[in-house]
Amino acid sequence: FKQKTAYEMLRSLVGSEMCIRDRLQAARFDEEMPRILAYWKRRLDQGMRLEVPDPAVNHFYLANLWHNVITTDRDPETGLYNQGVGTVRYAVFANETVMIARSMDMRGEHVEAERFIEPMIRYQGHEALTGRFSTREDAFHSAGEYTHGEYAMNHGFVLWGIADHYLMTRDEAYLRRTAPALVRGCDFLIRERASTMGPPNEPRRPEHGLAPACSLEDVIEFQYWLATNAYFHLGMKRAAQALAAIGHPEAPRLTAEAEAYRRDVEIATREAATRAAAVRLRDGLFVPYVPSRVHHWRHLTEGWIREALYPALHLATAEVVAPDDPLITWMLDELEDNIYFSWQSGYNIEDYERTWFERGGVTLQPCLVDSPTIYMAREEIPAALRAFWNTYALSIFPDVQCFAEWARRQGDPGGPLYKTSDESRFVMWLRELLICEEGDTLWLGRATPGEWLQDGKVIRVERAVTKFGPMDLTLRSRVDSGWITATVRPPDRNPPARVRLRLRHPHGYRPARVFVDGVQLPAERICGQDIDLTPAIRGQGRALEVRAAYDPR
Repeated sequence: FKQKTAYEMLRSLVGSEMCIRDRLQAARFDEEMPRILAYWKRRLDQGMRLEVPDPAVNHFYLANLWHNVITTDRDPETGLYNQGVGTVRYAVFANETVMIARSMDMRGEHVEAERFIEPMIRYQGHEALTGRFSTREDAFHSAGEYTHGEYAMNHGFVLWGIADHYLMTRDEAYLRRTAPALVRGCDFLIRERASTMGPPNEPRRPEHGLAPACSLEDVIEFQYWLATNAYFHLGMKRAAQALAAIGHPEAPRLTAEAEAYRRDVEIATREAATRAAAVRLRDGLFVPYVPSRVHHWRHLTEGWIREALYPALHLATAEVVAPDDPLITWMLDELEDNIYFSWQSGYNIEDYERTWFERGGVTLQPCLVDSPTIYMAREEIPAALRAFWNTYALSIFPDVQCFAEWARRQGDPGGPLYKTSDESRFVMWLRELLICEEGDTLWLGRATPGEWLQDGKVIRVERAVTKFGPMDLTLRSRVDSGWITATVRPPDRNPPARVRLRLRHPHGYRPARVFVDGVQLPAERICGQDIDLTPAIRGQGRALEVRAAYDPR
């Protein structure tokens, strides 16, 4: 189908079959190559510029843009742009297409991001989610002819993607156009989860308030998956936040419904952990096991997609529980000590003591589990960087700067190459090491690798798109002379409540004095390596120069 329609579209553009042949025969490599290079240079210069003191990472960041763009198929009949999530073999898996769209928004590629999400909006209610749902009406899943997979979680991701596109761009016209679809999508969840709520005078069921039993990603097995429900909640929460920003009359109701859903998912998770058998960690301690679904009670019995790719750890990403909640601590310990190294759900690593660092912290498809950002939010920065770099080492094909989808073992990739959704998730992590939003706080340099701030090195991020508006950040290291400087042009569209700058000195030193535009900051605004820039940034609307001095003693 795609080959036929692509040919017909080309023929309509250039004329007859003879014209196509003549055009191709006339093309000359030495003439076409400079034109194509000029196009991509212009395209890269339009969006976020990100340069770190690691050429390989820079090359990958640049390559990911054109991987995403050339993977897009424009349907000649509908005009819709369909973002397949692997350059060959895959079409539109809506949840992963949304990952790419969110990454493109971070780059400033807002037109492409909107295009990628549009097919799911156009085909809302066209196909049912895979599960015991009562209706297909108002469900987000289908991309028409380009639909791939049976992932029930697609619905939550599309809600999230539509809302995040507005929160990144503040394109009010877009949100007002899509608001009816958002409200219907939220109401779909409200109706469907009511089916698992028992009468108020009866004991609470373990699955109370969850969506009907449904599929989990590639696992087509109808269960009460905690990750799927977590993303349903996140989609509803983000939709309510976006609608509240424009004063939509449905926002208060949906905000309350999202919080009620969050509470039900949290209660179900805690009940599932209470019912499950405890697990033994490598230091001999036992902790509660937090299963991936309701009505499951022991580990290492379900396989890697259920246990390692979509564990209940996704509750932290989906803001059901805080990243420092004991539930998340128990899950991370279980994953790191048992799941990721097991033969049942991991890499079958026996020499744990020797290889725990360079082979740990990742699952077989590492880009789909937000371990780096969860560890960052827990202020466990070395663990965040370990997960980040092990993901890169496991996934990268350096000769062509692309990622494989997954690796069945180290050095043995599986799935399609040029896996654009996994690449895009990694690009988001890269940006979040340097610039990340956490609620109404903007973090700068929160998880910068120490080697990137060795003497003479420079980190530069320009035209970064955040939920607070566009911004720039440059870090320059002169640590041999006792200085690190930061130039910050903060976002001022809807400014953050707090701005924190962290300068991760390569030797772990803390600044002795900090100057902002030549004025020394009070000591109480310096805590360890963190600098509170909030008062300095308020009302400025211009770049600030931050200079941190280090005592050589």
